[in-house]
Amino acid sequence: MATPNANITISFTSVVTGADGEDTDSTIDLEVNEADQADGDTTFLFGDTAIYRVYKGSRIASISVINSAGTEKGVSTGNTAVITDEVVTFVASNTANTQHIVDSGLTATLVGGAGVGSISWTAGSSLLTGSLSDSETSPLVGVYLVSYTTRFDKRSLSNVTSPAGWPADEAYPVVVVVVGTLSS
Repeated sequence: MATPNANITISFTSVVTGADGEDTDSTIDLEVNEADQADGDTTFLFGDTAIYRVYKGSRIASISVINSAGTEKGVSTGNTAVITDEVVTFVASNTANTQHIVDSGLTATLVGGAGVGSISWTAGSSLLTGSLSDSETSPLVGVYLVSYTTRFDKRSLSNVTSPAGWPADEAYPVVVVVVGTLSS
């Protein structure tokens, strides 16, 4: 006799971008992190509560959330995490981005290539900028290990049930869209 089971796949997207499409101070990044889940798993059964993180750039004044199923709500704000040894690459450019918004304490260690000079950053942004300029005759290349502190809010998605007729052995995707409002 087969044991019935189901799981939830949560798909995330970001809607906010700056006027130039490159404004990293106005980005929103969403993540399901195993450290936030009661059982450490990022696969969910119907009825489970999925916790997810919202990383917001410094220009995001507020957010609204739209979800395709279940109950979505805020859990906590202003949480911090230390990111260590993230690999960031610069290729033919003196700019690159970290995975998450940098809040404080950025350190960068060159581990490959000639590098991009000294690296600067702004709190509330994921953009890193090297002091050297790129050129066609001498393109910049640098691989760095970076560490920093990031800030995020926790939100939850719960009460997701299987739709009538949904196959028991297939994952059911729940889409969560976070829309940000920019500060003036």
